[in-house]
Amino acid sequence: MITYFLSLMVCWAACLALYAGLLRKEKFFHLNRAYLLLTLVLGLLIPAVDWFPASTTSVEGLIQQVRWLPEVTVTNTPVLQSTPFNSLGFGQLLLGIYLLGCGWMTFRFFRQLYRVSALIRSGKKTRFREFTLVESHRVSTPFSFLGFLYWNPNHDYDPTEWQTVRAHEYAHIRQGHSVDLLLLEIIGIFCWWCPFWYGYNRALRNVHEYLADAVVIRQTPTREYGQLLIRQCLSQPAPALAHGLRHHSQLKNRIAMMTKSNSSRMALAKYVTLLPLLAVLTVACSQTEPVEVTQAQVEKYKPVGQVVDTVITFYPDTYEEQVKYVPSDLYKEVEQMPVFGSCPGLKGEELEKCSNTNLMKFLVANMTYPPEAKNPR
Repeated sequence: MITYFLSLMVCWAACLALYAGLLRKEKFFHLNRAYLLLTLVLGLLIPAVDWFPASTTSVEGLIQQVRWLPEVTVTNTPVLQSTPFNSLGFGQLLLGIYLLGCGWMTFRFFRQLYRVSALIRSGKKTRFREFTLVESHRVSTPFSFLGFLYWNPNHDYDPTEWQTVRAHEYAHIRQGHSVDLLLLEIIGIFCWWCPFWYGYNRALRNVHEYLADAVVIRQTPTREYGQLLIRQCLSQPAPALAHGLRHHSQLKNRIAMMTKSNSSRMALAKYVTLLPLLAVLTVACSQTEPVEVTQAQVEKYKPVGQVVDTVITFYPDTYEEQVKYVPSDLYKEVEQMPVFGSCPGLKGEELEKCSNTNLMKFLVANMTYPPEAKNPR
């Protein structure tokens, strides 16, 4: 899981760096929105998919190992299973912190949904063709979420300003910006620890505002609209899940983008740079790397001789014995001895000791000495 998270951070960091360096200041807002959503999802998928399954034979596939089992003495004395107390390791601590963060983000997400839905239940609803207007005195500033526009009837907007606000919020509704935010919040439940998730959140919200502003300035002078945005700085912010006319941190960028000249068509070529970037990330984050086996490695792990094992099977009902001779290859070197049971995180002598202990416990627990063999006739 840690490897996946690190790969995820690399993918999002590289895609955001490309966006900030080449695409952020371009006025292709729809392309920027598609770029952010696409790379957000691909950043989750690229580390999770094995794009290059190994087609060559690995060294482990050439090795057949001989395992000498430890001696086991069977007695009537029960074996006590010792369960020493193990303190929490660093991995368990990190997992606990991660799950706590996921729980908090889940609570935060549903709390925001509840607050927005509570306004719908308590407010006055008026259905228009484009959206549903929700009027409530609990609304501090106009905002939109999904197909609803929230409004306080005591606001002092004049009819022209009301039409401007309505056009802005309807642009958010018509273009489905709330769906993007819901997707971001759901991903944030599991990726709250990643700083680049917050970068995607901020960048996508900026693009949403640029798109809505571009619709408004088609029918409203840029100067008047900018003055309306500046006046909104004195109002309260909209809910985190919603879009609102007022965002302090975005105001400077929004006004600069409205007054900037349109990007040239030559700038469209910048978006092609995403393709080589995705190719590099796919190769870098590939989970399985093919293992090339050299002739020297093959020779190193060839058997050096044979050993014959004698397998005797006793049948207590008929007092017969069956003897089989099983030849096995004998090897001088192996890369990894087989492990009996589960020994996570152990290596070397500790791994061998754990494997032997698991094997002895299994034999003691499952071996039954026939009563007939104890009292021969």
